[in-house]
Amino acid sequence: MRTLVVGDIHSAKRGLDQVLDRAAVGTDDKIIFLGDYVDGWSEAVETVDFMTARWAHLPYEFLDHVSRRIINEVQGISRVTYD
Repeated sequence: MRTLVVGDIHSAKRGLDQVLDRAAVGTDDKIIFLGDYVDGWSEAVETVDFMTARWAHLPYEFLDHVSRRIINEVQGISRVTYD
């Protein structure tokens, strides 16, 4: 099982399909989507439908760990928010 993190999709459902195909996502893999899901592109509805088809509650401890690593390891980042 792998955990894959995908961000900045910007309503590009076809591009998202290509990324997931290249990653050879399996049924046991988990996908986490971060920020900028949609914008004015024509595939906004399809993109959100795809991303919300299955979801999981992520433990606070996991999100805290990821946020702290980003803040401590990425220069210029002082805050991480989830939406």
